[in-house]
Amino acid sequence: MQRSQRVTLADIAARSGVSTATASMILSERPDVSFSRETILRVREAAEALGYRAIRRHRPSHFMAGKSVAILCPNVVNPYYATLVQSVQDAAARHDYDTMVFPTYRDAAVEARLLRALSAASVGGIVFCAMPLCPAQAELANRETPVVVIGDRDASLNLDTVELNNHNAGVLVARYLIGLGHRSVACIATPLNRDNPARLRRLEGLRDVFRESCPEGRFLVRTCTITPEQERGDLNIEHRTGYTLARRCLAERDITAFVAVNDMVAYGVLDAILESGARVPEDYSLCGFDNIYPSHFARVGLTTVEHHIAEKGRSALEMLHNRITSGPGCSITRVEVMPELVVRGSTGPAPVQRQAGGPLGSPQAGDEGR
Repeated sequence: MQRSQRVTLADIAARSGVSTATASMILSERPDVSFSRETILRVREAAEALGYRAIRRHRPSHFMAGKSVAILCPNVVNPYYATLVQSVQDAAARHDYDTMVFPTYRDAAVEARLLRALSAASVGGIVFCAMPLCPAQAELANRETPVVVIGDRDASLNLDTVELNNHNAGVLVARYLIGLGHRSVACIATPLNRDNPARLRRLEGLRDVFRESCPEGRFLVRTCTITPEQERGDLNIEHRTGYTLARRCLAERDITAFVAVNDMVAYGVLDAILESGARVPEDYSLCGFDNIYPSHFARVGLTTVEHHIAEKGRSALEMLHNRITSGPGCSITRVEVMPELVVRGSTGPAPVQRQAGGPLGSPQAGDEGR
């Protein structure tokens, strides 16, 4: 028999065929967690056979018992992430999980450090509110601590995922604007790179439709660079990006519509248009993505793409709970949420006098097309 002080929860979990979190919850005998009688007996018999003895540590017992869920998100300023976090927390409360929220500010080093710390802390599970910047490390953490990702479709990611096809979201917006007669459209985006696949796929959907359905038109892309330090230090960074880039585009006289990479950027575009003396939608149409709650306000009335934020958050937590209680050996689960176009007052027919456009897809100075 092994000496008790050398036996770990991982040893017991491996012997009994459950996750480390499940073994921890059973051995802590929490009254608010239920498992099958067979699972409980299997874990207890494994602990007895290995000579396991629980060690009290200077941290709350519920934390060590795996009843905490860590939520990693890029920031908590954008209402998209705030709503997503709150929906995860609401679902977690129904299963008596405590939650901890960790902004990463899209910094891979911060994410990697958090994953190491959370894995060592024996949290019950981890929810990513965006695609992980360190996917290999997230998959490694998933071996001991269940991980669920809320993000875009990615067949290469070996993790439970609640996914939305952002390419289709871009397609919806492009078809709608072309149907309104818009032939010269500017896309305003925060950084477009591999760390932000959702943005890239929205752009791909937009451009694919314009190339196929409107080859005579013009699709202009304006983007910028934002560092993790700027994301952390400037609470207004997305609005400011939309405002600044849109002002540059207003000199392009043939543009009749703007597409912002998300609703927060769209609000900056809206302010730039109105400040110039132009009208929405009479002079310029404007679309966003996400359908965050301010987009419903009458003074905003933003046409956008519904991302079913609350549904994604609740689904992610339920997937995590199932993974925690079922133990290892389950196949990867992917739940797809379908985007829907939400039409409001920020879009209308293209102004007749500005419908003519030049060649499609020739980025201007300072533009980036992917």
